[in-house]
Amino acid sequence: MKKINQIYILYPSGNINAIVGDKIPRKIQTIISRKILKTYNRNKPLNKQIEQVCFEEKPKNIKAIARLQLTGGEFSGNSALCLAFLKLKSKGLNKGFIEISGAKKLLKASISVNGLVTSQMPSISPRLSSLSQENYQIIFLTGITHIIVADFYDKSEAFQRKKAMKIITNNNLKSELATGIMFIKKIDNKKIKMKPYVYFKKDVKYGLFKETACGSGTTAVAVNEYLLRKKVNDLEVIQPTRNSLFITIKKKKNLLIPYLKGKVKVIYQGSLNLA
Repeated sequence: MKKINQIYILYPSGNINAIVGDKIPRKIQTIISRKILKTYNRNKPLNKQIEQVCFEEKPKNIKAIARLQLTGGEFSGNSALCLAFLKLKSKGLNKGFIEISGAKKLLKASISVNGLVTSQMPSISPRLSSLSQENYQIIFLTGITHIIVADFYDKSEAFQRKKAMKIITNNNLKSELATGIMFIKKIDNKKIKMKPYVYFKKDVKYGLFKETACGSGTTAVAVNEYLLRKKVNDLEVIQPTRNSLFITIKKKKNLLIPYLKGKVKVIYQGSLNLA
């Protein structure tokens, strides 16, 4: 394949996403993803590069307005916001259901009159959280596992990378679909700063990647707060880009249902000739 006919490049407070509208067989999505990254990111500074490529597929549930597949089959909160923004705007809707890989159920999505996008995250059971060997909170989300580290926020990137890999290795989490280490700094009960690192399979090999923003990590930070305070409403989580994502957690029976909210903007839409 030498050309993508329809691609959207979106910025959801960081972690630039590419959504491919062409019908691409899943068996070659990783190859196409690699070509898109190579083509688009060439000669661009890091803060302008695509971090994640996703593929639009036909929804499995007739109630869904769209479905998105990540190459590793994992879940991404930022991608959920991007898909919700694109599809609700294009269909002239203010709410609907979406499907994302890594999530087994439909997710509610909405867009407000001022353009803020909200997407439901997969619900979780508080009982699925535990403590790491280092006594950090582990939050098991659908498609990704996060560890909340309330230390070392102001340390160097080299230090944080080394510490992150040590924590992942010590807790036997290398075999997960994706594992995030969230270094956080709490400002007050309404605002937290976050530096996210995620270990996952990118292209054909696993690696630890520093994220410019992380929706699922934001969700995990909020779940951690809920476990501590039993209430989270519009918690502001400041991403490395200095932009913010907002998270609310509702409880239904024995489940926690997170809702992620943020701004999404389109950087580019159209075709892309592949290198």
